[in-house]
Amino acid sequence: MSWKARLSVALNELRVVYCTKSGSSEGTRDFLKKYYPELKTLNPGLPIYVRPCDGVDAKVLARYGTVLRHGKFWLAFCALVSGLLREGSL
Repeated sequence: MSWKARLSVALNELRVVYCTKSGSSEGTRDFLKKYYPELKTLNPGLPIYVRPCDGVDAKVLARYGTVLRHGKFWLAFCALVSGLLREGSL
């Protein structure tokens, strides 16, 4: 099973904040356009909040247990998934 299908096992919530106009958020917008429908279909019970805001740096926030992790979008998302894979949560 793909890591995408197991996100709801490890996470309680996933939030993505990005700028609708800036070039620095382009990768985040592309990621959401490509993967959001699949992530939501595979994890129907996982709250995935997507917040477009003007003038912000893209970031991801993930809540699992009582811990909230956050950081720059792509590095944080990769670190989150790798950490969960290492822990055996995914």
